[in-house]
Amino acid sequence: MNAVSIDIKDMLIGAGLGLSFGTNLFIAKMPTSPVKVVCLYDVASAMPELGITEHQYNRDIFQCVVRDNSYSDAMTKAYQIMEWLQGKRNIQINGVTYTLIRALFVPYLMEWDDNNRPNIIFSMEAQRR
Repeated sequence: MNAVSIDIKDMLIGAGLGLSFGTNLFIAKMPTSPVKVVCLYDVASAMPELGITEHQYNRDIFQCVVRDNSYSDAMTKAYQIMEWLQGKRNIQINGVTYTLIRALFVPYLMEWDDNNRPNIIFSMEAQRR
């Protein structure tokens, strides 16, 4: 099973949101350029649940950080991504079944970077097996 950020990246590439891995979509490390960028981070989550079958059930948490020139543009992009992912059910990607993706926290200002650009962050849970 991949890190959840890898699977979410693959979902977002085909979402029609103008995201391209290595160009304006990254995992685990946000580059200093370009200015308009989205970065996914894996977050510590609870241990997988063991059920009555041999399959583990994971509730993995990831965060998405959106940087742009303006606060409103970054916030708009963050909401577009969150709303596209919110409520996705029974998706198969990279050999994993995503039973539900849901927002934990709506987008909010994380920080202004050293170049006075806003970084907007939100958190989601991906239930998968």
